[in-house]
Amino acid sequence: MIKETVDSIIKNSPVKLGDKEKSNIPPRVRMTNLYAIAQNLGYQVSGTSNLSERYIGYTTKWGDSACDFNPIGKITCTMV
Repeated sequence: MIKETVDSIIKNSPVKLGDKEKSNIPPRVRMTNLYAIAQNLGYQVSGTSNLSERYIGYTTKWGDSACDFNPIGKITCTMV
């Protein structure tokens, strides 16, 4: 659903985008879609990032880190 939009943004960028920049576009497009749907239905957007991900910076600003509320935001995740 978002592939065409992501491809268009990358293709029409006025500057050459590196891999890091390109990898942040899909989460931002997804969040834009989620907020449009939520606004249309009168809903809020739920976050899915946990405390560990936010602590190490494993999020995309205005992408997966954007939300109206985050039910698992204070949970940490450990690797066994």
